[in-house]
Amino acid sequence: MITLNKILAKTYKSKGKIIPIDLKKLADTQHYSNSKDMCMEYGEMNFTHFIRCLRKQIKTFEKEEKEKEIVRNQKYREWEKWLDTCPIDWHSSRHPSSEIETINFEIPSSK
Repeated sequence: MITLNKILAKTYKSKGKIIPIDLKKLADTQHYSNSKDMCMEYGEMNFTHFIRCLRKQIKTFEKEEKEKEIVRNQKYREWEKWLDTCPIDWHSSRHPSSEIETINFEIPSSK
């Protein structure tokens, strides 16, 4: 069975090199396997299973980020709608080298 630990050993240790710490930490990370009903380290998994786990995590991350983006867009649309009805005069400006937009409210001075 090919595992991440075996690949790392062949790639680094067999050449007298030290396994990079980020890869070592990844290999030592615990993962709950639904199919085996137990926790196991990524480094001890069959490499095919390891790739599938990472792929599933990426898909989950992408889905969560897409949902967050939908919520942010909805909040921004609500903000724009509120600005349309705002009783205070305002104007917007954008920084020339970025996407940052500022809203400046013009509060009348009381005399």
